Amino acid sequence: MKRIIIGIFASLGFFVALVIVLGLTLSSLRREKDELPDKIVLSISLDGGLSETTASGGLMDVLSDAPLDAHALIHTLDSARLDHRIIGLVVHLDQGLDGLATIQELRQAIQRFRRSGKFAYVYADTLGDAPAMGEYWLASGFDQVWLHPAGELAITGFATEMPFMKPLLDKIGVEAEILHVGKYKSFPEMATRSSISPENKAMTQDLLQSLEKEFLHDVSESRHIASPTILRLMSRAPLSADDALIDGLIDSIGYRDEFDNYLEQTTKGAQAVPVEVYQENGPRSSPGEPMAIIHVSGALTSAPEDQAAPGDVVSAEAVVHAISDAADEKNIKAILVRVDSPGGTPLAADMIRRAIELAATEKPVIVSMSNSAASGGYWMSVDANAIIAQSTTLTGSIGVFGGKINAEKLWQKLGVQWDAVSQNGHPDLWSPNRPYTAESRAKIDAMMQRTYDQFIRRVAKGRHMSPEKVESLAQGHVWTGAQAVQSGLVDQLGGLDIAITKAKELAKIAPQKNVTLFPYPKPLNPIEQLIQMLHQGLPFDLFNSMIQKSMAVTIEKLFVSAPAGRLQH
Repeated sequence: MKRIIIGIFASLGFFVALVIVLGLTLSSLRREKDELPDKIVLSISLDGGLSETTASGGLMDVLSDAPLDAHALIHTLDSARLDHRIIGLVVHLDQGLDGLATIQELRQAIQRFRRSGKFAYVYADTLGDAPAMGEYWLASGFDQVWLHPAGELAITGFATEMPFMKPLLDKIGVEAEILHVGKYKSFPEMATRSSISPENKAMTQDLLQSLEKEFLHDVSESRHIASPTILRLMSRAPLSADDALIDGLIDSIGYRDEFDNYLEQTTKGAQAVPVEVYQENGPRSSPGEPMAIIHVSGALTSAPEDQAAPGDVVSAEAVVHAISDAADEKNIKAILVRVDSPGGTPLAADMIRRAIELAATEKPVIVSMSNSAASGGYWMSVDANAIIAQSTTLTGSIGVFGGKINAEKLWQKLGVQWDAVSQNGHPDLWSPNRPYTAESRAKIDAMMQRTYDQFIRRVAKGRHMSPEKVESLAQGHVWTGAQAVQSGLVDQLGGLDIAITKAKELAKIAPQKNVTLFPYPKPLNPIEQLIQMLHQGLPFDLFNSMIQKSMAVTIEKLFVSAPAGRLQH
């Protein structure tokens, strides 16, 4: 019986691998392009959110319901501006969009699309199930904003909430002995305090005011409503669809079928083409000057690449290799490093910073900051030839913290007594079972101060500032991109398009020339991805998804085409 069971699972595993490989191999084969209509309305659904990390187009993209690739979408919109067949854009907007800088970059692309003489309409069932500041910020960039009759508009202002766990930790006998340098370095407060510190509160209010200022500027400009009026409407929100229409925040109220009928009447002869179909079958950009793009999305770790924890963690080793490879590739004219990281270990940040410093001696290196490039995310960036950020990017946070969790009282409550034997050491220095002695605390303090001083020196050298100037901007203070560009922590505001323009300038590439971005590290092909997954261990809960989606891809590629549909959203 045991042999039979083993045989069944072995056969099943082989079948799974065979189906995956077959599906992905067929999906990678180029079939002839579907013929697109002569008059197109580009259709985009944002109900699945946006991803900052570029999709690989490989195994995990097939097996998971990945959100739209924000950069690919923005590139498509910029290409669509030049396609004479496309007359306009319709977007279905849902709540749940994350990342104000990503939203801002998409909004800028939509406005560029509109300036080419094409229309852009957005429809939402509701923007009132949760705060919708980001979603409405995006919607305000369209020609027309439609809302369902039962929809709401929750522009209730910018706010943040923070948990403080010290009372809980006190109850269970755990103490967070976390030290920090920088009075605004507030992350440890969640474990060391029972309420927000005055410094953290002042900094957070400053950040929210900066974000609100940017929001008011953009919405006021696009909706032609004075900022004081928008503030008054925000104080009344959530607003009904009727109130939002009366106050000029939206343009029309209607059901989805009414929106579709309106489009059909005003764009006679046009057909709706989903953005995914257009990306598959639309015009290909002519090859341009090659540049590398390296995504750094997640917390930075100095752990080796094959030992880094899964999830939103970035191995500095992998980033260093990618930067070095791009620097060594003679055909690559410039390197773009796209950062969306809240920080990480100082060692990891400095490893990447050094790789950027060395690469910058060979060719231009431009850092493009997305939603966050703070603490280690800023440290790693300072030696780039230029730093570009959105006005809503959160950056800076020049400060450090470190320490340990002391569970001595918890063990006492449980009746467990720990003892230690050491030779010429400090057993309390790293132990989670006893508190710091005064001597050990002084050692940790000194270590934190050394790291902080090094951070200050790195920024001063990379950004060509005096240490005193950096200190005035440091102390762990987080800044928005709008604030950072004024102080010199950032060079210029904008998205990846501005970063590419800057890279062209520094690489002495003519402004009118196209650019082709090559991702580093180079994406694995489907077979390599499968081998990697099998090596790391395939999660059992992916089994059903793998079978269904791989078979679906196989069948679709063999038998089904995806022609443009009628004009409906």
